[in-house]
Amino acid sequence: KEKRVFFKIQSAGSRHIQIFQHAFPETPYLFVYREPVQVLMSQLAHGVKGANCVRNYRQPPKSIQRILRKYGEHDRPSMQDFCAAHLASITENVVESMTEQGIPVNYRDLPDILYTDIFPSLMEGASIAPADLDRMQEVDNIYSKGRGNKAGMEFEEDSEHKEDMADEMVRSAAETYLSESYQQLEKLAAKHRG
Repeated sequence: KEKRVFFKIQSAGSRHIQIFQHAFPETPYLFVYREPVQVLMSQLAHGVKGANCVRNYRQPPKSIQRILRKYGEHDRPSMQDFCAAHLASITENVVESMTEQGIPVNYRDLPDILYTDIFPSLMEGASIAPADLDRMQEVDNIYSKGRGNKAGMEFEEDSEHKEDMADEMVRSAAETYLSESYQQLEKLAAKHRG
């Protein structure tokens, strides 16, 4: 009886958002973004050298090279700068490719914005049954990335902790590479809500 399906695409897949838009031009999509320092801290949580965002440090793809040049970075950026440039290659592409079907969502507004704004607008005025809302809110409390020992653990908000733990290199990289696209996403999100 289900009539809708949701796909969660990894952040790097957002570099290819144009393919999705071409294949499904009428399909709504969300792009969840987060405060730049918090995203960087998530990426670097297990050490700078092991972070996914620096995997291509020795041979950066053209999308990252373009970002490094745009912000005047030299040939040997710090790992923090490179990670921020990697993330900016995603967010800037999304900003440039955003269509009327796109809904930018700030992480800090989750999950409430789903119930108050997004689902009602996507469901064309249909209401969410109280039992369905209760089930969604119950699932919201489970850590979505939990595997192994962490499976089924309760989600704990960590934004403030990430901000507190960030050093000056992370803050500088976030400001240099990510603040512009973050502000653009904030404007697009406000426009959608308005």
